[in-house]
Amino acid sequence: MNTDTIDINPEYACLLIMSVLIFRLNHVSFDEAEEVRALLSEHGLDFYETSAGMFGISVAGIWLKDESQADTARALLDNYQQ
Repeated sequence: MNTDTIDINPEYACLLIMSVLIFRLNHVSFDEAEEVRALLSEHGLDFYETSAGMFGISVAGIWLKDESQADTARALLDNYQQ
């Protein structure tokens, strides 16, 4: 048995990559959130959003699907927020 490689079903490969919260949406205007979405999309960053939920206890935010893109996203957001 070769222990250097592992066969992974591509359907489940995304579960091995950790998501990273990159931008909280609490108290953010719709327009600002749209600008952040556009910025991330323009640079090919793969993200998704979560809401605060019905009771407001979950994290409302934009999350990167791939933590290896976090430095790029943070640099973009830092530049955007200046």
